[in-house]
Amino acid sequence: MIDLESWLLRSPMSTFPYFMIVAIEAGSFLRGLILLLIYPLLWLLLSHDMLLKAMVMVSFFGLPEKEVVRIGKAVLPKFFLEGMAMEGLEVVRNAKKVVVFSPLFPRVMVEGFLKEYIGVNAVIGREVIAVAGRYVGLLVDHIDMDDGGFVDEVMEETKRGKGDGAVGLAGVGSKMHHLFSRYCKVSFSSLFFYSI
Repeated sequence: MIDLESWLLRSPMSTFPYFMIVAIEAGSFLRGLILLLIYPLLWLLLSHDMLLKAMVMVSFFGLPEKEVVRIGKAVLPKFFLEGMAMEGLEVVRNAKKVVVFSPLFPRVMVEGFLKEYIGVNAVIGREVIAVAGRYVGLLVDHIDMDDGGFVDEVMEETKRGKGDGAVGLAGVGSKMHHLFSRYCKVSFSSLFFYSI
């Protein structure tokens, strides 16, 4: 398992440009202008999590699910590839099964890029609520840790010792430390866990 923002993308990074791309490409220039105008105020007044929720609301509200998926596969990959950390990419390419966790970006924004361009097996991330095929702009606070049972399967293999070479990489203070430490036998540092 790999934490997207800590290991695959270069730090420090701002999520604002990625949400601006969704707002303009899937929405309109007016939506992008609104996000641009309110972002400095939101940045000053809100906590990081509330800022993220506000950007999701402005960027996603009323957009068709299919359009956001298209942007996630066609437009955003160029920008994610430019921000890619080569060390993290090497780890992904050498692994047999890769699960990527994204605590910041909604899953719909990164899943197409990670599966089609990087070759990961599953993506875990926050979900944006949709009704009748359109997003209402609200983030689900609970992150679904199951991608069709794949995550459970990988973790069980690791637990039984069949997951030789399984790697769990998370940034300092990541929500994934607890999960990684349950399944990993050896901890090399506070930055990552390695299962042998």
